[in-house]
Amino acid sequence: MLLLAPGCGVESTAPRATVEEAWVRMAAVPGGPAAGYFEVDINGTRETLRSVTSPSAGRIEMHLTATEGGVTRMRPIDEWSTTRGQPIHFESGGPHLMIFDLDPALRPGDTIQLDFRFLLAPPASVRARIVAAGETGPGHGAH
Repeated sequence: MLLLAPGCGVESTAPRATVEEAWVRMAAVPGGPAAGYFEVDINGTRETLRSVTSPSAGRIEMHLTATEGGVTRMRPIDEWSTTRGQPIHFESGGPHLMIFDLDPALRPGDTIQLDFRFLLAPPASVRARIVAAGETGPGHGAH
């Protein structure tokens, strides 16, 4: 019989998602929706991001920017899945968050809480830094 004690170097196979580099770009027009970007590191499993919420926003939708027939459009998506071993990456020009009714007291340099819900992994919460319209977040070049 083989017994494994805790801490014996065996990695857990439980689903795990770690949200990194989360940031929010304020709307160019006051009262318009802000945009959110982030990366989710997955521990080698397939995963689906089901929703993102924030106590500082009225609602948050996931959107996809795609070009079809020479026309670029944004459309809402219900969830975003990744293949085994691939991160979930929301960026300018691709999948991103549209954040509606953002607290008007927030300014560039502030942070907001983003709460992520997944299909398999436990929920995760992070603080996302707010940047002004037209700026990019930490570690990201201009898009």
